[in-house]
Amino acid sequence: MGISCLLDEAICPQSTLGIARFKDNDGNPCKESKQVTLGDEEKGEYFKWLCVLVECINASLVPDHPGKWCHVDCFQVPRKYFAHMLNHLDIPILDSARDVKHRRQPIFKRNTRHLSYKVYNEESFRRLLEEQDDLQYKPAALFRNDEEVPDISEMGVGEALAFAKQRAKGKVARPTNRSLIEIGIGKGRRTREFELIWWPSLYSRSQYSKLTIRFFIRKISI
Repeated sequence: MGISCLLDEAICPQSTLGIARFKDNDGNPCKESKQVTLGDEEKGEYFKWLCVLVECINASLVPDHPGKWCHVDCFQVPRKYFAHMLNHLDIPILDSARDVKHRRQPIFKRNTRHLSYKVYNEESFRRLLEEQDDLQYKPAALFRNDEEVPDISEMGVGEALAFAKQRAKGKVARPTNRSLIEIGIGKGRRTREFELIWWPSLYSRSQYSKLTIRFFIRKISI
């Protein structure tokens, strides 16, 4: 069964785009993912999983990875985890809903539901990832060639002054490139959102589904 998109006149506060109302070919509303809050007894395991996700996103900043749209695939995500993520975001807007083919691992399906949630607020992305406190999310990093170096903008005043003196004396290597995650409305077709892509029906006999996190990495030579 295919899906068609109908736009109403409501305005999305994040992107100034119309909010999409999705219906199938029979006119029935597309079923969106529920939003729930995990209980305290469930958050421990969720935070462990979220910590791994943060590590994967941080690793995309390395110079070996080119500046482009990046995808982090999570193949077996409990549905309640995704529902909690939606609830933790300020205004998760369903941007698109499609029935598509899934032609790669972990499973091949001729027809499965593809839901896309796009958010244009960088602070929302940070809060989502930093609900756990084991690993800090890094939106940017400095490197000298392929080795990460300290970022003076992240230091306190005293530490920054001492670091600047060491750099002036040539005792600290200067960075050669900078990597950063860009999140915002962008210009025209050059959008810079972060996107949550959810495959709710990819597995037919499981409470797990696939989640893809999509975001843009910019690389700058210094």
